[in-house]
Amino acid sequence: MRLLWIGRTVICLLIGLTATTRLCGAQQKKDPPKNVPPKATDTKALGTGQGTAPSVPAPPTVVDLDRKAQTALEQGKAQEAVPLLKQAILLDPKSIQSRVMLGRAYVQLRQYAAATEAFQAAADLSPKEPEFLYYLGSAQMDEAKYAAARASFDRALELAPADLRFRLGVAETYLQAKEYLAARRSLLEALGFAPDSPDVHARLGDLDEQENRHEEALEEYDAALRVDPKNLSGMLGRASALSGLKRFADAEKIARDLIVLNGKSPDAHSTLAQILDAEGKHLSAIAEYRLALAEAPNSAPLWGNIGWSQYEEGLMDESVTSGRKALALDPKQSYVRFNIGLAYAARNQWTQALKEYQEGIAIAAAPDIHSGANDLRDLVTKGRSTPAVKQALELLVRAELRASGLPDDILTLPAAPGR
Repeated sequence: MRLLWIGRTVICLLIGLTATTRLCGAQQKKDPPKNVPPKATDTKALGTGQGTAPSVPAPPTVVDLDRKAQTALEQGKAQEAVPLLKQAILLDPKSIQSRVMLGRAYVQLRQYAAATEAFQAAADLSPKEPEFLYYLGSAQMDEAKYAAARASFDRALELAPADLRFRLGVAETYLQAKEYLAARRSLLEALGFAPDSPDVHARLGDLDEQENRHEEALEEYDAALRVDPKNLSGMLGRASALSGLKRFADAEKIARDLIVLNGKSPDAHSTLAQILDAEGKHLSAIAEYRLALAEAPNSAPLWGNIGWSQYEEGLMDESVTSGRKALALDPKQSYVRFNIGLAYAARNQWTQALKEYQEGIAIAAAPDIHSGANDLRDLVTKGRSTPAVKQALELLVRAELRASGLPDDILTLPAAPGR
């Protein structure tokens, strides 16, 4: 099933500096440290005595600009915060707080390269402050620059070895890159430092879920909940693991209870949607995804997942439209490319399918390529194959061989229909 497991703190994806976090299992990012106050520019207001010229308003200080920008960020108006913070930096190029806030604003605007530049500047101004390296690594994760992000988290870890967030950050770089063995090794190392951490146990559960190890995942989620019975990641993950074990009634109950407790939580709605999808209740899943998207309309994983539900329901045009929305928000989602290609292949539209599969293969990790090939195999098994499906399957089989380090010239790709 071409779904991305996004049941826990995902509405942020995968790490972000908005109200939620893409470092799944990690703590929320903090405001800039209190011990780095911005420098104010000295100003003198003109007098207003009788017979004198009208008073001229004092120019804004860095403190004034930062305060206005902070208010704009809290109101979700990052576009208004950016020029204020740029003005503050012009007044004081060494204002670390202004640069950190500028990075946060760019993250809200999904301008991750600009966010990385702002956080890099803050880290350069205070290279011994691990918090700034954490911000930098998170922004690099948003850019899918996993090796660079890992280096930032490693540097932060050297400065603060006891901070679990940095260890989780390193593990997340491996997880997002689909390097599951390295991710497990990193998480187990973190568990050695914090054996009672519900965050580490929950993230290990997520890793098991990615590998369809549902029994093991359930054990990890239960371990997280023994430490913290109200741990949301553990509860959502437990529902997912139970669904994977076909215990749908138990899984649905957890998700529905969380919806009651959390009101409009997109996490709970998306988890319930994935459970309903697993049961084959695709229309109900689509309805739950729409409720989640009403609260998180800019979530690329949610758009990708609703697109899969629409595909399963035979709503091909809607599926492609949703996939396009997901890619507009995050073009690096290879599994969405494969889903769109699958919709075209099922309708025997080879030219369109080929384009999507080629672009997906160019950015996909081996597990996604394998999963995409399995979706095509599933169509063949169910007797729903078309010439385009066979062409796409051969294309992905060759990509599987290359991803495994094997030669792909054992296969000969025939000409596309109509070419």
